[in-house]
Amino acid sequence: MPLKHEDSSDRARTTIRVACVQHQLKAGNTFVEFKNLISKYIAEAASKDADFIVFPEYCAADLMSQANFDGLTSRKMLEQLATMSDDLIACYAKLAKDHKIHIVGGSHPISSKMGIENCGLFFYPNGEHQIQPKLHITPWEKQNWNVTGGDTLDVIQTPKANIGILVCYDSEFPEATRELVDQGAEILFVPYCTENYAGYQRVRICCQARAIENQIHVVTTGLTGQLPAVAGFESNYASPGVFTPSDTGFPQDGVLIKGESNIASLTFVDLDMAQLRHSRAEGTVTPHKDRRHDLFVFSKSRREK
Repeated sequence: MPLKHEDSSDRARTTIRVACVQHQLKAGNTFVEFKNLISKYIAEAASKDADFIVFPEYCAADLMSQANFDGLTSRKMLEQLATMSDDLIACYAKLAKDHKIHIVGGSHPISSKMGIENCGLFFYPNGEHQIQPKLHITPWEKQNWNVTGGDTLDVIQTPKANIGILVCYDSEFPEATRELVDQGAEILFVPYCTENYAGYQRVRICCQARAIENQIHVVTTGLTGQLPAVAGFESNYASPGVFTPSDTGFPQDGVLIKGESNIASLTFVDLDMAQLRHSRAEGTVTPHKDRRHDLFVFSKSRREK
């Protein structure tokens, strides 16, 4: 039975339902086919009363395997994919509005005055959107795609909770999460794309650390499948995961869910915000409030105060 929710602007609701899409790449997918696929995921999530749905990093990478991309260099493939950003944003915005759901649209390359940025996409149920660029660019992205790192990091306020988005590699830098938490984030969404088990483990372990040290929920989901003709996507490893503080009221290992590896899936999870806030106030340990601000300054927002 669907959860019954109250409409409240003060975030009094204590349970937030999230749907995690583990997208399986399919060679040759057209934009229409990709749009139909994400539409089905979003419709199913909305039918099961999800408040948020999250897609992986480079979720539309399928489109680089279309016939008209044949013969292009890796850099040209990414540039061509970036030309589809307006259409993709319009697609997500309409789906968010049609289904009255918050969408974390994974990430997509977007051209800017700085070059091409790998941008996390967020859509409100009214169709409006925000963009969160990836800050830390992997050596592979720099060398092969010449992707540029962004320089803005902002919490996203919703009636459900304050959230943050860190794209993949950003989760491996503790100060990025600390900055979002200092701005009020309680849920962190981490869309990722990792080519092997080692890369997946780096993201997973770091995300679990971020959940424990900041007393937040961290939601992760990634790409699976292969695009043999597209450099960077010849192989992928993924398993959706949601991490919590390791404290009373949460799973003892801090792992709320761990989905199946390397298959297309839609995984649902309910986040207990009341328990999270209780843990922050009266947990067995309270690292969120026990930080030594007199000794260590991590946060840009705190430095500016």
